[in-house]
Amino acid sequence: MAESTRQAELEAQGWEARFIADEPRLSESVELYESLGMEVHLEPVRADSAACTTCMENCRDHYMMIYTRQRAEGGEARGLSDLNPEGR
Repeated sequence: MAESTRQAELEAQGWEARFIADEPRLSESVELYESLGMEVHLEPVRADSAACTTCMENCRDHYMMIYTRQRAEGGEARGLSDLNPEGR
């Protein structure tokens, strides 16, 4: 699926792209957004979707795009491990 199509699909579901991060900022940011009462979703970053790919050339699988949206009433927050089974 093309990056723009995937991003459009996520936006249609109410997700808003925030920024690209890797550890330890990735976990810290997820924790912060969740503490603010937001849902968090992580998507792998494709090298061809980022303006600058120098940092990603040797470790692409470490970088994730952080998406957030307001949590639905009564919805439970999902932790980083629930969103990203590899624990990144």
